Amino acid sequence: VFAGIDPDLDAQVEFGTFQKLGDPTTRRQVV
Repeated sequence: VFAGIDPDLDAQVEFGTFQKLGDPTTRRQVV
């Protein structure tokens, strides 16, 4: 299932992080 990074899963993780922090700039800094 995990061949490198699944684009859909990665999108869900990014969106989830975005919701948690509530700030896209902070998300980018964390990443």
